[in-house]
Amino acid sequence: MRSRSFLPTRLELYPAAALIVIVFCSAAFAQTAVFGVPTAEIQQKGSLYIEADLFAHFDKFDRGGFRSFGPSVIYGVNKRVEAGINLYATQDGTETTVEIEPNIKYRALDQDKFGVDVAVGAVAYVPIVRSADSKASAMLYTVATRKFASAKNLALTGGVYRVVGGTADMGTRTGILVGAQQPVTKRLTLMADWTSGKNRFGYSNAGFGYAVTSKQYLMVGYSFGNSGRANNFLNLYYGFTF
Repeated sequence: MRSRSFLPTRLELYPAAALIVIVFCSAAFAQTAVFGVPTAEIQQKGSLYIEADLFAHFDKFDRGGFRSFGPSVIYGVNKRVEAGINLYATQDGTETTVEIEPNIKYRALDQDKFGVDVAVGAVAYVPIVRSADSKASAMLYTVATRKFASAKNLALTGGVYRVVGGTADMGTRTGILVGAQQPVTKRLTLMADWTSGKNRFGYSNAGFGYAVTSKQYLMVGYSFGNSGRANNFLNLYYGFTF
């Protein structure tokens, strides 16, 4: 799962995953997350998805500006399991923090049989080059996704999450996940999601995904922090499927 969407708030200044993972549904790509909210879909068995991510709040560093970037990788282990890893570096003007984010997702129910896809997953956030107040944490989540053929394959996702570990002052630890993906054409999909809470995950995101080719995918979005405008940022993703 691409968790890169989980970027710094002023409570905790370094990036995330997604939930950021990832994430991410068009006719050409089975996206396993929207922006910061994971869906219940799984990367196709035996396929490898590699993505380059950039997040930026274009302001002076002393006014909350930052740049975060790095790769995200997802592999379809089998028909029900995907595993991935993200590596992000964040610059905020005073220091550079680096974080590795291993993640896994298991699809427990299929829409073909049960009318809805249901998945459970986990993303760990482990500082490699850390700030003084950083500490390893993890997000555990359960999500359900349903597609509506009558609405041009509109996909709606809802779920809950729980954060474990981390620092005592990291903010909200339990919340909800909401996401929507609306294909407009065979290549273009409109997307939006929201993670509740005032913590590193607390954002609403809106943007689009575009299938550049049958194996390349571009996503552009803007994130609005639950804690205020100072946490807003632009996100760009470009991925390849092998």
